[in-house]
Amino acid sequence: MEQLSNILASLMMKFPTDIDIDAIRAANKARREATFKRFSELYPDAFISEQFIFEVQLAESEEKPCENCKSYPCSKTKNQGWRHQVSNEDGVLVIRFGYCRYCRQFLRQRKINQQFKTAKIPALYLGKSFADYEKTPDNEKAVRMSKFVIDNPDNGLYLYGKPGTGKTFLAAIIAQEYIKRGRTVVFADVPSLLDQLKSTFNKDSDETINNLMETLSAVDLLILDDIGTESTTEWAIERLYLIVNNRYTEGKPIIATANYKLEQVAGKLNRTKNSEENVTGNRIVSRLKQICKVVEIGGNDRRI
Repeated sequence: MEQLSNILASLMMKFPTDIDIDAIRAANKARREATFKRFSELYPDAFISEQFIFEVQLAESEEKPCENCKSYPCSKTKNQGWRHQVSNEDGVLVIRFGYCRYCRQFLRQRKINQQFKTAKIPALYLGKSFADYEKTPDNEKAVRMSKFVIDNPDNGLYLYGKPGTGKTFLAAIIAQEYIKRGRTVVFADVPSLLDQLKSTFNKDSDETINNLMETLSAVDLLILDDIGTESTTEWAIERLYLIVNNRYTEGKPIIATANYKLEQVAGKLNRTKNSEENVTGNRIVSRLKQICKVVEIGGNDRRI
């Protein structure tokens, strides 16, 4: 008994003793009555249980506006990314939980970004849109076609021109518009992507080349930035061919940027050690021609 008395004394010291229990009960009762009235007006013929009122109030207390899902309320605590929905099932109101589709898309994209550590939208262009892109007679067609492929996601785009003319900028805008519309994207600097694929042969690697190649085939949009500047080893060019060919056979779009015309890219990629297999670049370019609309961006280097 002495031990119990000590515990009670300790609790009384930790918590204030002037709490108005009756006021708290009255406030909770008023909340329940307000919630009951709200759903009675929405579902006048449905049965509304005390358990339902309790679950709705608990769900609403956990949900706050979420930046991942256009400010719709999602749970931030126990079931992060989940939203509640009320339904009338055979005259009885019940509460169901399901993943918010915006949070689901955010988590899918985050998983891809984590998987491809080097394949992300460059930080310089994050949050940018067409409103931030300076439109000129030299890039007007490229801007128009960029908007076209966003609205028509079965189409790819090959943007080429001198360095600094805004090709990567446009590709980053396309990527972000894709993501806003619930689609997944891998934005990859080609040399870095090939280096990451090669690193999977390291025994300490968390990923396998097969896993990465499967994702590159399945993602809604693949952006290959700076194609034609990668190392022209047989292994690298063959990987690049497999990536492009898999997208081609799956009917998935590619956005590619380069400093060169497609024919020039083919010549660069054909420079392999084995002269008998010196046509891989032609095969890559042939597929890009079939799945991409080709647009040149003119103008001078904007970075200068």
